[in-house]
Amino acid sequence: MPRRKTFLLNCSLAFVAIAPIVLYAIVPGPGYSGAPGDSPTGCITSGCHTGTPNSGSGSIRIAASGGITYVPGQTQQISVTVSDATEKKYGFQLSARVDSNPKTTGAGVVTPGSDGYTVVEKNTGTLQWINHTVAGYNASGSTPGSFTYTFSWTPPATNVGTVTLYAAGEAVTGADVVTGTQTYLTTLQLAPGGPNGPAPIVTSVANAAGFATGAPIASGSWVSIFGANLAPAGDARPWNVSSEIVDGQLPAGLDGTSITVNGKAAAVAYISPGQVNFQPPDDTALGPVSVVLTTTDGGASNSFIATYAKFAPGLFAGTAPRVVSQHADNS
Repeated sequence: MPRRKTFLLNCSLAFVAIAPIVLYAIVPGPGYSGAPGDSPTGCITSGCHTGTPNSGSGSIRIAASGGITYVPGQTQQISVTVSDATEKKYGFQLSARVDSNPKTTGAGVVTPGSDGYTVVEKNTGTLQWINHTVAGYNASGSTPGSFTYTFSWTPPATNVGTVTLYAAGEAVTGADVVTGTQTYLTTLQLAPGGPNGPAPIVTSVANAAGFATGAPIASGSWVSIFGANLAPAGDARPWNVSSEIVDGQLPAGLDGTSITVNGKAAAVAYISPGQVNFQPPDDTALGPVSVVLTTTDGGASNSFIATYAKFAPGLFAGTAPRVVSQHADNS
């Protein structure tokens, strides 16, 4: 009897020989989620499926229990729904990536659901792919029109910025053919968040006199942080000299926004959602140091590396582009 191939959702043809028939596993191998570095068309590839992504009447949708945010280290439930009323069975593959380097940096850890319908196909460095199992594929025929797969995702333990979940779905006829099937691609971007709001994101640290990005900072100098969600929305103000400088001590935070430099608390002079001015604490450190901003609602920001120097002079100018002016009366 000639050997028989089953190509359903068969992007990676792992097989088991059973006397002389060969049964192929109907699960994809890694690299078909549509993420950067993966096949950009999902399972549409030689020997697998044919067609054009998202050209059918169906869709694929990713939903996260945390909405469009994640709290570092806090596990969420992820669901992937593949829909197409013209087909009969459904499969998928998903991969989570860090947006700053999506081709090679995975975001957190995916864990299969307890129903046996999902499996982690492979780990490559920090990259992971999760997809349906044979049992999941078979079960998908029980709900005509669509099927939902569920599993868990634990984001990185620290704020790595935005991450994106990439998913490719396949809706198939249920017959042993590669044609007549539909491939769908989608993404879901998640922003870091805290207990009650989005996490702060630090994009640059500069000398507050002239905003020279990348210039060193020093104890006792004035420094500015730039980024997003650095203070509550609409909250932009300097410190209140009469109430927030107590016994000569400068405030270590304003309205829940605080900063540490090399693990030590800094004095905060001005806050706004996009800029915060502060004074680094006394420290004998020289070279790279970590700057972290924390808000009450959003939690800790990413760790931004600045350079500590013994001296970091800067000159503040007024509205005119000069430091010293001579008036007409020679004053």
